[in-house]
Amino acid sequence: MNGIADTDYLVALANSRDGHHGWAMRVSEQVTEPLLACEPVLAETVFHLRNAGLVLENGRSGRALKSFREWCAWARLFGHDLYR
Repeated sequence: MNGIADTDYLVALANSRDGHHGWAMRVSEQVTEPLLACEPVLAETVFHLRNAGLVLENGRSGRALKSFREWCAWARLFGHDLYR
């Protein structure tokens, strides 16, 4: 069985400054099945992470996710392949 990941969970998981980061990390340690997320959830997550300064554009160096292609690779960890 697969779980479903929503924006709030993904943002908290990726952003160590998020108030729910600890909760998201604990949940991710307990989940054994792939988590699914639809493309709108992933797009919204990227939007929120960019606003938090975690996703940078134009190839500038950054702390976390640098491009949509890297985001897609990260999303595959949750069982969602955007290139299928």
